[in-house]
Amino acid sequence: MVTFFDSRTAFFLSMVQVLLCSLIEEGAAQGNFIIMHTVACIVAIDTLQELTKRSQLIRTAICVFLSYSIMYAALTIIEEGNITAIDPHTFACFAINAVMLSFAYVIIFVFERVFGFVSKVTLVELADINNPLLQELSEKCPGTFQHSVQLSNLVAEAAREIGANSQLARAGALYHDIGKMDNPAFFTENQHDVNPHEVLTPEQSAKIVIRHVTDGLKRAEKEKLPMEIRNFILEHHAETLPNISIQQLATTTVETRSTRRLSHTLARTRAARRRRCS
Repeated sequence: MVTFFDSRTAFFLSMVQVLLCSLIEEGAAQGNFIIMHTVACIVAIDTLQELTKRSQLIRTAICVFLSYSIMYAALTIIEEGNITAIDPHTFACFAINAVMLSFAYVIIFVFERVFGFVSKVTLVELADINNPLLQELSEKCPGTFQHSVQLSNLVAEAAREIGANSQLARAGALYHDIGKMDNPAFFTENQHDVNPHEVLTPEQSAKIVIRHVTDGLKRAEKEKLPMEIRNFILEHHAETLPNISIQQLATTTVETRSTRRLSHTLARTRAARRRRCS
């Protein structure tokens, strides 16, 4: 659960499961059941907070096995007062339980597909720059790709500082501008001495600039990116206006006003000359 939720939520849900399962036990066995599984849950949550490598599952499995074994041995000695009361077969059950943790990758995949969750493992895979979609972005929009990589590093560091999900921030930043691949030359970071906006009206420029958001969403849906990543594409401009269109519109407005003033001046001059001639 810690792969989908924060540690606090994972611990709460784990404790609910432990308490419900403890109802099958009675007397002292019930208390031992709760203690052993609570310790195992804490160990599993602590060792899986940042699941980014398969080797972490092996480390977690070993830690869980050791926690079960130590707690079982300690509780048995406390109750029985004799080390010979420890049943070796119980350790075999703990070992089987630890081996079952290796199936967590399969369970994570199923939960993502069925319930729409996004695990940190998936976020790490999406943040790999060798991902086909990011490779296409680097080829078609090299400037946008460099911008996205730099931004991902910045937001990931900021997310770590405030305790947010740094992996989600990194992945979202890498994909937020994929809509620019449809019209790469219309964005400053991909231009080389030629600006196609110079031959367009401000309205046309604004439509092209703004459309990279909807184009990005279409690509994200086609590539079946998680909804969390699509939200980055949809919201990364918030309510800001495209600067290029504002600048062009201001320039056009100034030029239009100057032209009108010149026309009015010429018209008044011609009218004055006609009156003099008459």
